[in-house]
Amino acid sequence: MSKRSYGDGGIETRGDDVHRLQYRIDGKRYRLTFHGSLKDARAKLRSLIRAADVGEHVDPSRLTVAQWIPRCTP
Repeated sequence: MSKRSYGDGGIETRGDDVHRLQYRIDGKRYRLTFHGSLKDARAKLRSLIRAADVGEHVDPSRLTVAQWIPRCTP
């Protein structure tokens, strides 16, 4: 588990109920566009950072099982 410091994430409002979440995990920066209220965006950012703290974070560039299965079937 990594120690968090102030400034590991942020929210930028891009329009009405559109926010860009920015966070860092192990020095790598991630960005996510979130559609919803600012309150919901804050909750989503907290959940993303928490997932990293407990080791549940998966890099978005990784394949999901649903994406992998069609590649295996002829």
